[in-house]
This record gives sequence, structure tokens and C-alpha cells, in this order.
Amino acid sequence: MTLPFATPRSLAVILVAAAVSAIAGCGGDPAPITSASSKYEVADGDSPSTETLEFPDNSRSAAPNATFEPAAAARPDAARPAPGTAPQRPPATPPPGASGPASDKPDDLMAYVAELATREPTGVSQEEVIADYLRTQDELVAICSRVFAMETTPALKFAAAESKVQSLIRMSQVGNAAAPKQLDEFVVALNASPDEALQNLGFKVGFSNRMQALQSGQDVDPLTVIDDLNHLIATEAKDEELLGIGHSIAAILEQTGHLEQAVQAFRLLAETFKGSDDERLRAEASNLTEQAQLLDSDITTMLSAVLEAKEGAGPPFVTAAEGLLQSEGAGFVTLGFFQQFAPTLELAAPEVAGKIYAAIGAAFKENPNQDLAKLAAQIAASYEIRASLTGKPFAVEGTTLDGQVLDWSQYQGKPVLVVFWTTQIEASLLEMPNIRENYERFHEHGFEVVGINLDTDIQSLRRFLAIQQLPWPTVLGSDPETRQSALAKKYGVVSIPFMVLVGEDGNVLAANLRGDQLSENLAKLFPAAAAPLPPAKAEDDKAQPAASADATSGRSNGAAEKPPAEPVPSATPSPDAGDGAQG
Repeated sequence: MTLPFATPRSLAVILVAAAVSAIAGCGGDPAPITSASSKYEVADGDSPSTETLEFPDNSRSAAPNATFEPAAAARPDAARPAPGTAPQRPPATPPPGASGPASDKPDDLMAYVAELATREPTGVSQEEVIADYLRTQDELVAICSRVFAMETTPALKFAAAESKVQSLIRMSQVGNAAAPKQLDEFVVALNASPDEALQNLGFKVGFSNRMQALQSGQDVDPLTVIDDLNHLIATEAKDEELLGIGHSIAAILEQTGHLEQAVQAFRLLAETFKGSDDERLRAEASNLTEQAQLLDSDITTMLSAVLEAKEGAGPPFVTAAEGLLQSEGAGFVTLGFFQQFAPTLELAAPEVAGKIYAAIGAAFKENPNQDLAKLAAQIAASYEIRASLTGKPFAVEGTTLDGQVLDWSQYQGKPVLVVFWTTQIEASLLEMPNIRENYERFHEHGFEVVGINLDTDIQSLRRFLAIQQLPWPTVLGSDPETRQSALAKKYGVVSIPFMVLVGEDGNVLAANLRGDQLSENLAKLFPAAAAPLPPAKAEDDKAQPAASADATSGRSNGAAEKPPAEPVPSATPSPDAGDGAQG
């Protein structure tokens, strides 16, 4: 008889995956925008949110997955019900007429456990369904406890123990208050068992609990987590599952402020996998070494000081950055880290940003890894394009959403704001009220706006614009098949929203504008229109919220506020962060 129970190895992944589930995608981008909190948000975009455009994947190394989960049927959270839905389990149903075990023999009891594990809960209401589900889990725990106490084979005893653990975890997840204590008591029994496999199971359950406690802010000694990682390295296969688990452990330590132990964890993993027979794992060992070096350098603290405009913060940050970029073994992880925050630095400290881009271009110029050298060159070159836009001619070519070819000549003699944007990036949408406010104030004096939308889901864009009714034309800026933009490449656009103010003569007046920088530049072009409104007129405008941008943004009339600096990235970025939609 083959019973559908996970092996000790797979349960390690199950338990740790449950403990570190919040890490998946960490330091990454925000979730796709919904219509819940802003009129400038799209309800159902399919593209992942990202602040930075990307080069094709073949120019970067792959990052290790944060967790490696087995199929849903084996996960301990597979039965956890979402709000308003029934608990989810494997779709199989027990044989008709099954009403209990065939006998009290261990084999028959565990066969019945297998049936119960696939049983669908019943009930009219959500509460009834959950109550029935908990009764099933209670029955599973009781039967597994019986088998565990019997004189039987090690395999059946282990299967009973593992099934009991899974049921107690599921009960905890649906709110059974007694299940966590039962699980803790069972872990003590497992750790005291003379059977090595049961001891190992007890360790994994305890380790999972410690990681969950650490994530939730409870007081957990980080040194015990390092001991746990050492135990896993000593007892588990040296494969991608262990690498993913270890990477998540290090990330949790970093996110909870245990930086010294996070560095130690990264270096332990790097040492473990540097001699692997698997070329991919050896490459990841190098990446882990880079992550440890970045974290140990305290570069993010120095970056925060620069973004906060602290006096004297620029020179030491640039020196540290140059040292990291030129260090032995610097590769995609190091480059990805500096690439990730550089667009934010362009807004907050342009002079410092210029030195970082120059350091990127110089550090990898002669690198034997051609993909790495190419990517670094692209990053530096795109910055040079952006930095040199001011004073040069700027033109928009393309087709609008309604299929018409944009006639750029109609904008001659008028100041025009060209906005690269997408419905899938929060910062892009948050800038929309500011743009509309300035458009409504200065349009009658000749000010125009042209949007270059970089969405690849045109239907989603249409739905967004049907709601928003933007008063300016929207040019399609991305090829849906290649996901690349010729205009973005031409003008070095890597981070959006990217706004360019073009003067009456067709040359760029200012580039990479954000927030109140737009109204400040327009005030210089239209000084009369920028003057304070008469009290009566101001009161009239205030009484018409439907036509005002502050109905959607919460901002006051007048110059828009400059948005805060983008968050400082983690010192362990995903190398997937790119520097353009082109390659």
C-alpha cells in the first residue's frame, strides 16, 4: 500500500515555506494597483508593478527563488480558507460509503486517514463549512495519535506523525486556539524520540515556529536561527530547495534588523554551494557572496543619508559605491543594487547620481562577462542620454489609442509636457493629479500634454481611460509583442513616470520632472497665469470639487507637492531589476 504522505524532505520545504511566505517577492515591487484607494488606479491590470523598466532577461543572471513550495495538495496551508470562501483542499473525494477505518490495525487506520484528507467539508454557511472542516481535522489528529502510540513500523509511525503535524497546522490557520499548544507539545515528544527521522521532523516544526515568531516581531535569538541554518546545511541535500530556504532565512534576518546574522547566513550558504557540481548553484554562491558584501558595507545607511540630504553625505557614499563596484567578484547583484536606486538618486541628488553612473560604466567596462559589461554600458549610456536632453530637440512619434498617427507639428509654438507613464506603476498614477491640475490651470494659455503609455495590455488601458477621461492624447509607447519602446530607448527612459517639458521652439526645457517641479517651471513660462487667484475666483474653484484634481488626490489647489523619495532598496536586490525596456 502506498500512502499519500510527504517525505521528511518535502515537509522541510512545506514548513519553511509556510514560515517564510511573506518573503516571496520582498524588496520587489508593489502589488498591481486596484481601484480601492484612488481614482487614478486601474482595477485589473495583469502586468506586474515595477518602478523601473527592464532589459531582456538574457542579459542578467537569474535570482534564486525565495521559497520552493511543493504542490498545493502537500502544503500545510492548502486548506486555509480565504475570507468568504470555503477551505481549499485537493479536489479528490473519498470512495462512496466510506464511514470509518476497516479495523484498528495501523495500516487500516492510516488508509482511513488518507480518505479523510480528501474529504470535502459540508455546510450551508461559511461557519458550518469551517466547523465541519475542523471536525475532520480533529478526527485526523485523534487517529494519527493512536497510530503514533502503537507498536508499528517506523514508516507508519512517521506517516502518522507527519499527518498529525499537518492537521494541527491547518487547524491553527483556521483559528483553532488549542492547536498551537498541541503542536508545541507534540514537537517536544518528537524531539525526545529515539527515532532520528522523528527528531528531524520535530526540529523542522520547531524551526518553522521560530521563523514565524521572528517575522511577527517576537523576541527570537538570531543566533539560534544561525544554528538552525547550520543544522539544515548538515542534514539536508545541497540542492536548490536548501538554497531557496537559506536565502529566505537570510532575508528574514535582514528585514528584522539582524544584519550581522544575515551576513553570516549569506556567507554560510555561499561557502556551502561554491563547490557544487551544479553550475547554477555555483553561480548563486557568487551572488550570495556579493549580497553579503553589500549588506556588510552598510551602503544602504549611507544611501539614506544622501536621499535625506544630510550634509556631507555625498562624498563618502560615492567612495563606498566605487569600492563595491570595483571590488573583486562584483557582478550582477552589485550592479543590480546600484541600478535599482539610481533613478531615485537622479531626482534627489543629481550630482551624486552622475558620479554613480560614471562608476558603473567604468567598473565593468573590461569585465570578461560580456552580458555584464553590456548591461553596465547600457545603464551608463541611457543616463548620458537623459542627462543631455535639456536644450536639444524633442519629438514624439506614434499612434494614439484611437488609431490616429500623432501630428507632432500641431504642438509647434506651444510648451508641451511629454509624460511616459503606465497604469501598472503606483508612482506613475500618483503623478496624474499633479499633471491634470497644471493642465487645467495653464491649458488656456497654450500649455499642452501628450502621454506616452507603456502598458502592453491595451484592453486594460482602454478600461482605465474610459474611467479617467484624460483630456490629452495618449500615444501607445510599447510594442505588445516585444514589450519594448522605441521612444523610451531613444530618450533614455528607465524609470517612470518620466516627464519632459518641451519649449515653444521644440527644444527640451527640463527633464525628469516630478511633483512641484512641474508647476515651478510652468510658472516661469506663464507668470500671469501663475499669480494667486483673486479671492472670489478661488472661492468659486473651491466650490467645484468635481473639476478639481484634489477630488482625486487630496491635494490643495495650487502647486503640486513634490512626492517623497522612493524607498531605499534592500541590500539584497533581485538582479532582475533592469535599466530600460530595450536591449
